[in-house]
Amino acid sequence: MNIVRISEKIKNSEKTLKIKSFYKDNSIRIKLLLLCAICLGMIIRGVMQQPQIIANKEEIARLEEQIEYEGVRQEEVDEMSEMVGTDEYIEKIAREKLGMVKADEKIFIDVSTSDEQQ
Repeated sequence: MNIVRISEKIKNSEKTLKIKSFYKDNSIRIKLLLLCAICLGMIIRGVMQQPQIIANKEEIARLEEQIEYEGVRQEEVDEMSEMVGTDEYIEKIAREKLGMVKADEKIFIDVSTSDEQQ
């Protein structure tokens, strides 16, 4: 029983009543203050994230350019894959890479350009 009486005395003490009264009278102010603190924290966090947002936008732009480049490159590869088996392609590679010529062709070498380079 003593514990019950002590807890009732604490609940009804002047200090406790003053605190309850303060919170009851100022509950709207306290809630508004908490709301302002939360909003301020969110604004500060948003401002601090701006550099990261800008960096991410730049990364997205760079990746989009790379995707476009790879798309063009893929088209070139597709065109080359269609040409690979043809006689024209084989002839082109033989001429350019291997320096081969047809049996009935004549080759002319421009000697004047080689003199100018020396």
